[in-house]
Amino acid sequence: MSDRFFWPAAEHPIPTSIQIDGDQAHHAIQVMRYRVGDPIVLFDGMGFEYQAEVESIQKKSLNARITLRQQVPPMVDRQISIAVSFPKGDRQRFMIEKLVELGVCQVIPLKTKRSVVEIKANGILRAEKWVIEACKQCRRADLMRIHTEINLDQLVQLDWRASQTDKQAAEATDSLQTTTQTSATLPPIKMPPIKILAHPYGDSSVSIADQPLAANQPVLIAIGPEGGFDEEEVYRLREGGFKTTTFGRGILRTETAAIAAAAWISLIEVKN
Repeated sequence: MSDRFFWPAAEHPIPTSIQIDGDQAHHAIQVMRYRVGDPIVLFDGMGFEYQAEVESIQKKSLNARITLRQQVPPMVDRQISIAVSFPKGDRQRFMIEKLVELGVCQVIPLKTKRSVVEIKANGILRAEKWVIEACKQCRRADLMRIHTEINLDQLVQLDWRASQTDKQAAEATDSLQTTTQTSATLPPIKMPPIKILAHPYGDSSVSIADQPLAANQPVLIAIGPEGGFDEEEVYRLREGGFKTTTFGRGILRTETAAIAAAAWISLIEVKN
């Protein structure tokens, strides 16, 4: 069970005493049974973690005094973006949770001809809650972003510089004691991402293990729905600079392909 709680640091400079409410307060008070004087750990989703002490507890909120603010290294140095046609039902949550654990910086719901679900505003809000819960569990301090749903043309033309996490919160200074280990925020991309298309069909596809990846270069991986991309979509993505890749001899489910791709890129970072 998680002993970390999400607190979006909206104020700058960061106050020394803060209030936690909503789902996070319910979890701390009703589930974890925190009491006045207990130490508590918070994270702000922008790469910072806070050591604090519970000062007071109300029915639906608690107040905590922050004693230490520290920057947490990202789980993966390379920026990994997954553009994927979402699967149905519980498979969505499973995919989101594992991509958070593997250090993916953002997920882009992709609308294709064979897509089985449409990701609307409520679906994005639901996915963002899954992201927070997964970050609490795996001790990640930066939130994986959930992009709005786009089509293939929008994917090819996406402005990567504009889609990155705002650095304002990480660059803010305050009077708290701060320990900086490394940059935990996502800097603006200074080079185009390596574009990889998960496509198990066709002679031109190569294994993901054979894809050349320059050190720390951002990676964008496009993954289709059940049944895959059709021929026209594959052509459009290739024309947009995507290189076709396979994950082996079998055909993986959408969520399995997304997790396998993220795991492979993450392992490359660990080995290097």
